[in-house]
Formats: sequence, C-alpha cells, structure tokens
Amino acid sequence: MRLASSPLVKESVVDPGILAAIIAAAATIVAALIGVLLRSRQVSRAQDEQAPRSEEARTMLPGWLRSRRRRRETIQDQIVIDLRSVNPIDISFGSDVPRITVYFRIANMSPVDLVLDRLLVNLWVGQPTLNAAILHRQEVPRRNEEIVSFAEPLSLPQQEQMQHQVRDNMLDTTVYIYVDAYFDSKIGQVHVEERFERQDVPCRLPGS
Repeated sequence: MRLASSPLVKESVVDPGILAAIIAAAATIVAALIGVLLRSRQVSRAQDEQAPRSEEARTMLPGWLRSRRRRRETIQDQIVIDLRSVNPIDISFGSDVPRITVYFRIANMSPVDLVLDRLLVNLWVGQPTLNAAILHRQEVPRRNEEIVSFAEPLSLPQQEQMQHQVRDNMLDTTVYIYVDAYFDSKIGQVHVEERFERQDVPCRLPGS
C-alpha cells in the first residue's frame, strides 16, 4: 500500500536570489574586515617609523642651525646652579615681615657671556608652599660666578604650615626647591632646570 504524502510536508528549497544576496553580504563583510586589518597594520607601521622620521627631520636642518643647537646644548651643560654653601635658606618668623630668603650660586663655566633673564622657584616644605621668581636681569660673565637671591614674605597660612614642622628652631622636614632658569646669550636662550633638597633648615622664631 502506498501512503499518500501529506499536504503539510513540503521540500525545503532556497530561492537562488536570496542565496546570492547572502553570499554578496558575506563577501562585503570579509572585505571590510580585511580593510580594517590593513589599516591597523598601516597605523602600527607609521608609529614605528615616527621616531626615526623625527631624527631624520633634525638631520635635515641647515648645518648652521644644527651647529647653533649643539653649541646651545654645550653651554647648557656648562652652567651650574646650586644653593649657596653657607646659610642658603633663611626663614625668619620673628622679623617685622616674616619671610623666607633663598640664595643661589650660578657658575658660568662656558666661554660665552650670559645674562640671567629670570629664575623661577617652586618651594615645598612638606607640601607645595610658595612660588617665587627672580626677575631682575643679572649678568653672569664667562668663566665666572654670581650669587642671586629672592626674599618672599610669608602669609599667615604659610607661617602656620611651616611652624607646625619646627623642632628646636629647625625644620623637621625636607625642603625641596625646583628651579627653572633662563639665560640670554649671543646664540639664543638657554634653559637650565635644577632640583635641590635640604634638611635641618634653621628658623628664627619670634623672640629668638
């Protein structure tokens, strides 16, 4: 006996147009992924080449400009900024105007005369305490040294912050001083950075 096929059962047939559309969409996605990978490789290659290109750019500068830069860097290495050897930091709470004074020694060991244009100071006593500057221009002849200083009045909050750290007329914490100095010379401006640490800084208290 042959069974009659049910009208509810049909063969599954994919329309050729739909199949073509699926294949085209898949091809588009694959092409997009390949494009992303290629761009990623190009970006990575560009980053790898960036440093050598910057060095190449320096070598492409005119000879006189490269020479000028080298001379300025040489002079920079021959400028010494230090704290004065004797009592470089003077903190006075007992004067009519409480203040802090800092003395610097600048040694110009280069063969070029310099002019200190400005010296910027950031001073910490346990935490950021004050910013100060030496703005008067100071000549520093070649093979010579000069002493420069700044005196900054202390506000009441600054006094309280520092006095809380005084023991036996000495600061019981390290003083940090960050310096940015700018010098004018015949071959351009020279920038020097320095950082100093000083412990056991004496303080003059009221009545002392």
